[in-house]
Amino acid sequence: MSMKLDIYIYYRVAAEHVTPFCAAASAMQATLSAEHKIVSLLKRRPEESAGAAADPSAKFHTWMEIYLAVPEDFEQVIAQHLKQAGIATWIEGVRHVETFFTVAKSGVMVGEHACA
Repeated sequence: MSMKLDIYIYYRVAAEHVTPFCAAASAMQATLSAEHKIVSLLKRRPEESAGAAADPSAKFHTWMEIYLAVPEDFEQVIAQHLKQAGIATWIEGVRHVETFFTVAKSGVMVGEHACA
């Protein structure tokens, strides 16, 4: 039996591109959720951050995609949908991908990997 993972992906998007990016990312996650019967979330930090030294007046938002209890190879599925949705055109810099598995749920240890 394969392990289920939670995937957290974060990156920056220029504030001026919020509307088209959010529409495309939401649509992509709706498709992923429907096709793969998973829970996905799209989050954004409440504050803007400044741009790099090249353009300190630029404003950015940090966004996070979350995919809960997905198969181990789900990053590849996300990458395919990301390309199809054209979302990468709005992402500034690197997409940081982190994966985690559940050790405890509501204080109760779960699974063979709990605290190992």
